[in-house]
Amino acid sequence: MAVERLEIKVKESQAGTRLDQFLAQVLPEHIGRDVSKAKIRKLIVAGAVYLNRARVRISSRELRAGARIEIYLDQKRLFEKDSAERDVEPAALTQADVLFEDEYIIAISKPAGVPTQPTLDQGRTHLFGMVKALLADREKCPIEKIYVGLHHRLDRDTSGVILFTKRKEANPGVARLFKERLVEKTYYAYCEGLEIKAPPESWVTKNFLASYSPPGAAKKGKKMRSVRSGGDVAETAFRVLKREPPYFLIEAKPKTGRMHQIRVHLGEAGYPIVGDRLYGWRPTAPADVAGKWAKTRVLLHAGRLCFPHPISGERIDIQSPMPFE
Repeated sequence: MAVERLEIKVKESQAGTRLDQFLAQVLPEHIGRDVSKAKIRKLIVAGAVYLNRARVRISSRELRAGARIEIYLDQKRLFEKDSAERDVEPAALTQADVLFEDEYIIAISKPAGVPTQPTLDQGRTHLFGMVKALLADREKCPIEKIYVGLHHRLDRDTSGVILFTKRKEANPGVARLFKERLVEKTYYAYCEGLEIKAPPESWVTKNFLASYSPPGAAKKGKKMRSVRSGGDVAETAFRVLKREPPYFLIEAKPKTGRMHQIRVHLGEAGYPIVGDRLYGWRPTAPADVAGKWAKTRVLLHAGRLCFPHPISGERIDIQSPMPFE
C-alpha cells in the first residue's frame, strides 16, 4: 500500500486539544480502523505529522482552531506485526523513564526493542529521537532546538541505563570517561546452561572479538565471534547471582565495550542468554518463565552505571530496576 496523505483541519470545537488526542479522535474515521495511542505517538515521533506545513514531533502540542494537520501514512508499515519486538516497541518516553538528570547530562531507562540511534528504516522509533522528543515536549519548544549528545549504545533488545549529554560542554568529559574506562557498567543476564552445564561462582573471560558474516547474512559484521588474532580485546567479569537449573541469573561487568561482548562471551561459554537466538539460545520449554519472556526480548539488562560527573567530578551511581526475574 502506498503512502497516503491526509489533510485535516482543526475545528473550533477541537481548539486546545493535544495533537495526539486530536489524531486519536480523527484518524479512525478517516482510515476506517482503530489506531492505538502508541501508534499515534509513533507516527508523531517518526516525523510523519505536519502542523501548518511544519513537521511536529511533540505529542502534547496544543492545536488552534483552523490549524491544518497533514499526515503521511503508510498503513501497511504502521499496522504490520513483523516481529514480537515491533509489536511491543514503545513509541514515547515519559518522565518516569528518566533515572538521573541535571543541566549537563540525562540518564534514561531504555526499553527493550528500541534501537539506540537512527537506523536505515527512517520510520522506526529510536531512543535518541525519543529523548529529544521528551525534552522538547517538556520545554514546549521545537525538537530542532533540543541538543542531545550520544556517547555509548545498547543493543536494540537490551534494556537499562544509557547516558546522554544535554549540553555540548559536557561532551569532552563524558567522552573521556568512556575512552579511559572510568565508567563502571553492570549488566544482568538470564541465561540457560546447555546440556545441564552449570557455571562456576565467578569467572573472567578475556579474548579477542571480530565481526563476520554468517551464511545467508545480508549485512557484513552482523555477528561477532572470538578469534585468536586480528580482533579487538574484550574482557568481562561474571558472577552467578541465582541458580534455578537449567536457568541462571548472571551479573556481567564488562571491562571493554565491544559489540555484543556479553552475549558472545556467555554464548560461547555454554550459557546463552534466554531469547538470544543469534548467540546460541534455543527454546526448550516454551511454557515456562524463560519461554514467556523470550517471545518478546533478549533477557539482558544494563542495570547500573557508576562514574565521576564529567563537570563536577562527583561520583554518580545510576541504577535501573531489572524488568525480569
